[in-house]
Amino acid sequence: MGVSRTWTSPPSPELFTTQTSGRPVPAAIGLPRAAQRPQPHRPACRGLRHRAVVLDPPWPHALSPHSLFDMGGEYYCFASDITCSFPANGKFTQDQKAIYEAVLRSCRAVMSSMKPGVWWPDMHRLADRIHLEELARIGILSGSIDAMVQAHLGAVFMPHGLGHFLGIDVHDVGGYPEGVERIDEPGLRSLRTARHLEPGMVLTVEPGIYFIDHLLDEALADPARACFFNREVLQRFRGFGGVRIEEDVVVTDSGTELLTCVPRTVEEIEACMAGCDKAFTSFSGPK
Repeated sequence: MGVSRTWTSPPSPELFTTQTSGRPVPAAIGLPRAAQRPQPHRPACRGLRHRAVVLDPPWPHALSPHSLFDMGGEYYCFASDITCSFPANGKFTQDQKAIYEAVLRSCRAVMSSMKPGVWWPDMHRLADRIHLEELARIGILSGSIDAMVQAHLGAVFMPHGLGHFLGIDVHDVGGYPEGVERIDEPGLRSLRTARHLEPGMVLTVEPGIYFIDHLLDEALADPARACFFNREVLQRFRGFGGVRIEEDVVVTDSGTELLTCVPRTVEEIEACMAGCDKAFTSFSGPK
């Protein structure tokens, strides 16, 4: 298996081959530019219980202050897709912690809300709303959250869809069968499926908050959206990059089962980066 399901020692940048599905990863997420080129996917490590054996030569690029791994392994030809964001020096700054915990909150809220019959676009909207609430709490935004939602402000900070199907392919087929139409709204039009959830479906849940200059500039030039921004606070986050968390989730008869098992809270990540073998608790939503 390409990646051990549990980390008991700090991840190292040489451990994983970056997966970009043939597309450049946005610079906003903090990866070194050289790593944004599409990479051939090949095994980078072998699982050894809860540790891994590195088979690749060291990654030649220095980590940025806040870095992101988008990685996955195959098991009996079935794919996985996991994203971890972490501070390269092992300690979150206050701003990094605030954005990270905003994304973690939205990720766990979505997983707690997923069950058969739920419409996937509603999960994207839920993540957007939580991001806006958190950005207002931090002080980047101000005003009515409902009005921000109506202005599609969430798509400024999360321009991609919430997740995708997993299967034989990392971005698996079946997202838009006959009778399922794509929603032509900012953010939602990027969704890889607009189906209602069913037992046995396997999806990624991958919310993110990014500070992408050209999207921010477009919003600030639009009076309908610019009115929500506190420009002085926003300026502090220019050049921040962004945070994404990606989990692999199975829809069960009554809820979800989380397949990924990695450190997720700020405390768990900092302990892991410090070399601590302390066990961590995987998130458990409704089964």
